[in-house]
Amino acid sequence: MLRFARACVARLSAEERERIADLVVRVHWERGREERRDKRSYPTYSPRRMRVSSRHGIYSANLVMLVVLLTGETTAATLFPAEDDPGEAWHAHTLLWRASLPEAEWADFARGGCLYVFRQARRGVLGS
Repeated sequence: MLRFARACVARLSAEERERIADLVVRVHWERGREERRDKRSYPTYSPRRMRVSSRHGIYSANLVMLVVLLTGETTAATLFPAEDDPGEAWHAHTLLWRASLPEAEWADFARGGCLYVFRQARRGVLGS
């Protein structure tokens, strides 16, 4: 999955990557701020049953992975703009991602370059 996503991102211009990354960061930030309504286009489709916290963790991890693929790196302050301590928010989300993903998927996510984090002044920097 990561190789495919990297190949797709590589075809985009720098301007397109920046525009899409800004959009993905906004989606990441705004998720959960609005109540989601259950309006399904395919009412017979039923996703795999999992805990709500796992769904949120996987969704967030996928968005962060996209941001890192699109930009090459990002910061916790970018991902969590309203947090007083973005580094702490990053840490809490990392724990959520780890708890949400099965072992093999977590290993792929971590090795895929999305979790190289350097704490400087309590700001996580993520890069691929």
